[in-house]
Amino acid sequence: MFWKELLRLLLYTLGGILLTMLLMFGTMMVTGDPVTLMHITQWGQTVFMMALPPLLWAKFYLHEPVANALNLWKPRWEWMVLTFCLMVVSVPLMDQLSAWNAQIPLPGALQAYAEEQRANNNAVLEKVLSVGGAGGWTELILLLSAGTAIGEELMFRGGLLRCFRHTKLSQGSVAVLIGLIFSLIHFDLQGLLPRWILGALLVYLVWWSGSIWPAVLAHALNNLIALIGAKINGVTDDLTVTDWGWGLLTLSAVLTCALIYIMYYRAKRPR
Repeated sequence: MFWKELLRLLLYTLGGILLTMLLMFGTMMVTGDPVTLMHITQWGQTVFMMALPPLLWAKFYLHEPVANALNLWKPRWEWMVLTFCLMVVSVPLMDQLSAWNAQIPLPGALQAYAEEQRANNNAVLEKVLSVGGAGGWTELILLLSAGTAIGEELMFRGGLLRCFRHTKLSQGSVAVLIGLIFSLIHFDLQGLLPRWILGALLVYLVWWSGSIWPAVLAHALNNLIALIGAKINGVTDDLTVTDWGWGLLTLSAVLTCALIYIMYYRAKRPR
């Protein structure tokens, strides 16, 4: 059952890839502006490759309420508050994990690939962030924060998580696998570990809250913080530009663990 559902989800995703390619080629024929092309392509990936495939898959293949298949139920307000607090207090800790990850030595060819891939990703991001003004900022927030969060959560913590429903894997194994797939799909080995941890945590947020929306909020906040940081510090390969200090890092780690425990405890309480 798992492989059958996963294959159908991938087929819907393949259709989204084709639509994104058509959109990209159509944009290239209309305009030669690379910034516009980047933005249109990013929107195409978000809508056609991430958001629509699991929605259509749930509607037309699973033949069950989409909200049930993808955990689109309205969450209790305290889960949104706890998620917001978690993402804010974990900023120094996650930033430091990214810096440590970038310093892990890899085998020669793999290290060269990781550095080249990060340089390519940063080049794309630099073009995407080159827009200015209130309109440009609004579009960036909608695209890189809200839009990306909704699209990727529908795909990974919605459709992909639904596929694992019929497996005998433990919750921990499912969270680790989905987190790893989520991290690998970003093609950034120097950010693999923190994105892996985040991806696994988002799976637990869905399970604990019974809704995908806390995970969407966490993802959107994470991207918004990264977007603001890139705008302030510029797009750089140096992940150690912020020196948080051990005191603040320790406080961030303690508060992060405390909030995760509170979430776990509330999820175990009878409703």
